[in-house]
Amino acid sequence: MPTPGLTVADPAAASPGAPSPVRPMDAPAAGLSVASGPTVTGHYVDGVLVEGARSGGTPVHDPATGELIGVTGHAGPATVARALAAARAAAPGWAARPLAERMRYLDAWRERLAAAADALTELVVDELGLIPEFARRVHVGRAVGCLEHLGELAEAVLTPRREGTSLVVREPAGVVAAITAWNFPLHMLVSKISSAIALGNTVVIKPSEIKSLAAWAATRLLAQVGLPPGVVNVVGGTGPEVGAALVAHPDVDMISFTGSREVGRSILATTATTITRSVLELGGKNPALLLPDASLDEALPGVLGSCLFNNGQVCGAQSRLIVPRALLAEVEERVAEIVDRTVVGPPRAAGTGLGPVVSAAQQARVSGFIADGLSSGLRLLRGGLGLPEGLPASHHGGYYLRPTVFTDVAAGHRLAQEEIFGPVLTILACDNVDDMVAVANGTRYGLTAAVWSADLDRSIAVARRLNAGQVVVNGGAFNLAAPYGGVRESGNGREHGREGLAELTEVKSLQLPA
Repeated sequence: MPTPGLTVADPAAASPGAPSPVRPMDAPAAGLSVASGPTVTGHYVDGVLVEGARSGGTPVHDPATGELIGVTGHAGPATVARALAAARAAAPGWAARPLAERMRYLDAWRERLAAAADALTELVVDELGLIPEFARRVHVGRAVGCLEHLGELAEAVLTPRREGTSLVVREPAGVVAAITAWNFPLHMLVSKISSAIALGNTVVIKPSEIKSLAAWAATRLLAQVGLPPGVVNVVGGTGPEVGAALVAHPDVDMISFTGSREVGRSILATTATTITRSVLELGGKNPALLLPDASLDEALPGVLGSCLFNNGQVCGAQSRLIVPRALLAEVEERVAEIVDRTVVGPPRAAGTGLGPVVSAAQQARVSGFIADGLSSGLRLLRGGLGLPEGLPASHHGGYYLRPTVFTDVAAGHRLAQEEIFGPVLTILACDNVDDMVAVANGTRYGLTAAVWSADLDRSIAVARRLNAGQVVVNGGAFNLAAPYGGVRESGNGREHGREGLAELTEVKSLQLPA
């Protein structure tokens, strides 16, 4: 991905407190590979990288083979307390710096991430079991991409505006506690940190303990850019320990969480006593509507691509395909052909189209949904239980699943209502567009949706009727500059874009004399 050059002012001419000039890394990939043995991740607290302990940590396995490749070090209560105290102490000085100064640090981080793209890609492949091209383009690409126009968006959010005799300003929220999910560990860490500190906040972030290697590598690169101590603090550990401690702490002004609906509810219950604001992204059960005039040649590959995106483990996956009943037979035939062409296997093997899910626990969870569909009499179009055919014996210890499609599923069935987070698609048939909209809106979720029609205006009209925070219209591409988030039990607030950045600020009105 092309990365704009970094311009650093002469240190002699720099303003007091400005970062020192940043030299390009001599060996940007040094130390980022896990090839030499299991990596133990640590913590970054008050400007210091702290070594993590192998004992008592969470093992990180290569999902393609089951091999141990790392250990997530766990922060104790004292480390968490130091991180929060450091963030609180650094908050006034960091907020007082001009946006341009804050962005110079983030530009330097972006440069390092881009230079280390090869090594970061290998880490993502190793810990998530993804095809290398996808890991580089999506995981590493989005981590770098979210920094490229951040300064412009932040300036738009922070620019004061007049409302009659009032001046309305946005100021940093303060200390932000951020918690990431395991399915996009690199991008989420970079995005949550950069969005918060660009606006003048300080951060204490807990990466997912399940997949922490790429996030730790990015943290080590951030430690090289010379941030003032305490502006960013990264603490490893589990949700019930570190995550819960962050959420409940009175020094936290804002919470940014991506994860399960159950944990989101727990956060809301905890913050009811502290009145701490939160942005929660809690997943979805996302519908794709094929209107009667939709092109199946374009729509079906798009829907299957979304459902199997990130090995089926993405909150925005289009996992419910809603079609006109008159087209059901043709849709089934074409979907079966696409699935039959999808090769499941080792991520680095030529021709592989789908890798494993992330862990043995996730493999068991998704298999449980498939077993439920089979036992309840759903019509299985493709897939089912067991390892995929042709999988090399050397990978039988990996966490592979067969891409599975159930068809003509009732709208109220568990597989059409609950987020599976795996390569499982349900096809639902309706008699008219109004019924399709009703079925699409008939879950507790509302994160994303998709609409396909030969008539763009018709697609947009139907999209406006869907209860979702984001709707993909006729295959429109994901845009990091647009807000992302859900309604209903998919969460509250937004990330990305101006709206997402605005969530990390507080609004103040200055009532001026007439």
